[in-house]
Amino acid sequence: MDSSDFLSHLTELIVPLAFFAVAVLIVYFVIKARLRLRDLEHAERMHAIEHGVPLPESPTRPKARNPYKWPAIFIAIGLAILIASTFGDGEHWGFGLGMVLVGVALLYAHKLNQQRREAMPAPPVPPPPPPILPPH
Repeated sequence: MDSSDFLSHLTELIVPLAFFAVAVLIVYFVIKARLRLRDLEHAERMHAIEHGVPLPESPTRPKARNPYKWPAIFIAIGLAILIASTFGDGEHWGFGLGMVLVGVALLYAHKLNQQRREAMPAPPVPPPPPPILPPH
């Protein structure tokens, strides 16, 4: 085995590992930043409660969750793999098919989620907060 053959095998190993490591690090730092922001918001609210300051509305609104998104994505990827392996004959159109099917699945999941939200009753209006009494 000569040095160029060894380097090509080493490159084939290092590039995917580096890509995976970078993806893991990105996820780690995003989660860490979100947790830090949550801790800061919690500390600020606790400080306001301790000093008797009325709490403002939460600056972050709850995210609209789509329960159909991930199942639709996995079904689309599975269909793309099934179709590409059945009819592919070694061609490289499976990735494009996967992207098209994932796009169609996301559009369908969005439509299903809109229908679900329209069918749900409106949430009740919360009562107004009690008045803040001055200290004695």
